[in-house]
Amino acid sequence: MSITFDIRHLAGTQEIELFNRFPYPLNDEIADDLERGRRRPERTWLAVRGDRLLGRLALWSPRDVRTARQPGVGLIGRFPASPALSTA
Repeated sequence: MSITFDIRHLAGTQEIELFNRFPYPLNDEIADDLERGRRRPERTWLAVRGDRLLGRLALWSPRDVRTARQPGVGLIGRFPASPALSTA
């Protein structure tokens, strides 16, 4: 069985609702972080199949940091386990 999905950057603040479909304690900070430059669309990814969110990843850094290789980078997200990857 083959499952296809797309991995892409967040298109912008208009997709925050999609990004926040996974419950996470810091979801209410995403919009402000994007507005203030602590998170950037080019460092925020979505895994989607149609309009269904399968996974997400966002890098955080202080506003003045321009590369993701700096200290202070953090990940947020939740990735459901796949039965295909189970080692049971």
